[in-house]
Amino acid sequence: MRNPLLLKEGKLFITIALVLVQFLNAEYLDEPVALWSYQLPGSGTLAGPGLRKENAVVATEEHLFVTTDVGDLYMFPLAEGAKEKLVKAPNIFGASTECHSGVSISYGNNGEVNFAVYAVQYSSVSLESESKDDFVEKTSRVIAVNVDGTIRWTRDFSGSVAGTPVASKNVVYVSVSNKSEGGKVFILHDKESSLPTVAAEISPDRPPTRRAFGALTLQTSSTGKDYLFWGDSSFDGLPEDDHFIYTLYPSSDFEANQGIGLESYTLKRSGSWNRMPITKPVVANDLSAFWVGGSGSSVSGWLDNFQLEDSNDAADFDWQNLMTGPEMNSRQPTSDNEFIFLTDNKVRLYCLRAKTGDIVWFSDGDGESGYMVQPRLNERPG
Repeated sequence: MRNPLLLKEGKLFITIALVLVQFLNAEYLDEPVALWSYQLPGSGTLAGPGLRKENAVVATEEHLFVTTDVGDLYMFPLAEGAKEKLVKAPNIFGASTECHSGVSISYGNNGEVNFAVYAVQYSSVSLESESKDDFVEKTSRVIAVNVDGTIRWTRDFSGSVAGTPVASKNVVYVSVSNKSEGGKVFILHDKESSLPTVAAEISPDRPPTRRAFGALTLQTSSTGKDYLFWGDSSFDGLPEDDHFIYTLYPSSDFEANQGIGLESYTLKRSGSWNRMPITKPVVANDLSAFWVGGSGSSVSGWLDNFQLEDSNDAADFDWQNLMTGPEMNSRQPTSDNEFIFLTDNKVRLYCLRAKTGDIVWFSDGDGESGYMVQPRLNERPG
């Protein structure tokens, strides 16, 4: 069983064995009763599709959204008797299609779903390339889908999209990296049925400019202001000194420019690290702190040294814990602002104090398999 996600009204959504979706009815985590299940057509065969590893079921009031490893999106209506919808990822001749993305939901001002967005990657062999590093050409496509299952728009990028594009009302943020240009964050303004407008392309104005960018974390303040956090990494996958955690947020010119152009945004190096970030940052609900898991079985926290919008550049971490065992599992940590929960490749589940990094407890697995997903926190009433 993987990635339980508890919603209100006692409904529990679980994905099992990569090919099966189950809808369960649960009351306060008592033994649930299966209401229905669905197996992907063709699954269980060598070339059959599977639910995308590591991606939790994403649920709204009316639908479940699940991506598959071949880039298709399934939408399961929660209404009784309603039929599932399948969104097929467009094919590119001569290229293989895969998906490393979950789903992000854009909500309107009244809480209604505007659209869902995810990304697929196309890989093709270049027979004209003289460099073995460029022998495989990669193109990514961000796909926005309406609630009726129709494709709203698509946008192609040269390179790889890190993680899942993140949506906020009529804006989509995408982290893209390729070897010629390094990492960039693209800010797309949704235009419904037409192609989205590229409002800005964000990249560091100081070296290292050709580092790859990691997956994005979006945290919206109580005033509705979007803050993006992400880390950088090296293309060869080996640790280097002086990696950075970046924060992007609207500048004082944002409103006047309607969020268009570089001058509408402030890019800040919020943290400096002697480890290569592996996970995307975990950000406190009040934007007062963040934590990152990285190379060398490390995890660090930025708390007192981090100020959200000050001029302090590349702050040092407040604490760092070099976990025992092998390289840390790159599954995303989870935090409730008091504790951090994460896994390693020895099938241990750790609980750390968010303020100090001290290990509160850890739980050993069976030693025969590895965790494949992010730990999930479910708030139990009472």
